[in-house]
Amino acid sequence: MSGLTNLTNLELTGSGVTDISALSGLTNLTSLALNGSFISDISPLVSNTGLGTGDSVGLDSNALSYPSIYTHIPALKTRGVEVWFDNRVPTTLTKVSGDAQIGATSTALANPFVVEVKDGGEIEVWDSSAGRYVRPGPVVFAGVPVTFAVTGGGGTLSATTVATDATGRAQTTLTPGSTTGTNTVTATVTHAGRTLSVSFTANANNRHPTFTSAATFSVAENTTAVGTVVATDADSQDSITGYTLSGADSAKFAITNAGVLTFVAAPNYEAPGDIASTDPANAAGNNEYILVVTATSGSGARQLTTPQTLTITVTDVNEPPGKPGTPTVTAAATTPTSLNVSWTAPTNTGPAITAYNLQYRKNNEANWTSADYAGTETSTTLTGLTPGTPYDVQVLAKNDEGDGPWSDSGRSTTSPNAVPTFTSEATFTVAENATAVGTVVATDADSADNVTGYTITGGADGAKF
Repeated sequence: MSGLTNLTNLELTGSGVTDISALSGLTNLTSLALNGSFISDISPLVSNTGLGTGDSVGLDSNALSYPSIYTHIPALKTRGVEVWFDNRVPTTLTKVSGDAQIGATSTALANPFVVEVKDGGEIEVWDSSAGRYVRPGPVVFAGVPVTFAVTGGGGTLSATTVATDATGRAQTTLTPGSTTGTNTVTATVTHAGRTLSVSFTANANNRHPTFTSAATFSVAENTTAVGTVVATDADSQDSITGYTLSGADSAKFAITNAGVLTFVAAPNYEAPGDIASTDPANAAGNNEYILVVTATSGSGARQLTTPQTLTITVTDVNEPPGKPGTPTVTAAATTPTSLNVSWTAPTNTGPAITAYNLQYRKNNEANWTSADYAGTETSTTLTGLTPGTPYDVQVLAKNDEGDGPWSDSGRSTTSPNAVPTFTSEATFTVAENATAVGTVVATDADSADNVTGYTITGGADGAKF
């Protein structure tokens, strides 16, 4: 309506208009007819500084709000504006919903207390069939201030003074106090010396379950049992019906209705599986598992739950390696004083294997001899042994948490010491009058041995050479 600023007379009777905000700027208006519409808020007319002495406003047959009737219209009349309207009065205050709830101490009720205010049927509307104005009956009243107060028992309210909305309704929510019993809340409307009131009740004898078990558990790695979570309900008619899990690490745990808490798979301290948590803040991979266990008690309308955050700390245990496989022992092909030894690595749930120790003994001897080996490979060669001799060999693995058990014995025999073998011919031809005969050649198949010399030990003519 920005182009109608010079308008002096405006007829909107029966137009069905609801919002008259645009009228606040038409300051040249002297006559305004808004009868028979759906207007509730007339504050824009108060904001119109042009309305004053001698001007007129028709508002009949509108369900004006309480502030419009008892604040805005008096303000216009004070400025000399003549106003026609249906004077509405809060006449009935009724309960809509929320009465007779069962709640828990110190916990907001599930539903608000809702009231509705209506007028006394003062609004007149035009009845075209009758050719006259009629009063159809009470209509919901917006903007009526409703006061809520705790008048019995205890507790607090979400709001104590609430204006009714466009549907004539106002509401508040009670949080009962810490004491069980009946709580009463009274809603009141006071107008022109008359008081309307209704009361709501709520029974706060249903208490939440309470945990009596600790919020922290300590579990040794490689085990699944955590402990038992325990909650109780102080209300004799209610009992704990079960527990559920949630939270950052909940997928790694299981819990029974009796509260027995276990890991789904045994945790490994050296390979933590906990993930980061934001509530409470906890880093990933620190062997602290965060989950929320919720206890449920009661049934039906009395069913209540209580959550508790748990921290399960996994502790380290000494985990030396397991028993290596029985060594495979074979004679060395090139020397009769060595044995080749190999084995399979043991199972190891602890820190990485840092070394293997070997020991050996001649067959059936009582004492073992430590081998000069401390590596992490799973094979080595024992040297300095006696040729052609059976030996037992054992292996153990070590890590930073201790020594594992010795393996079962592997057995083999060193190769016998090979005798030299002649490779030169057994016959020579020598011319007379010469002393040189030739060169005799022998070799030793053992790589550690060499032919060290020759001697003539027999033969009929041995003395001639």
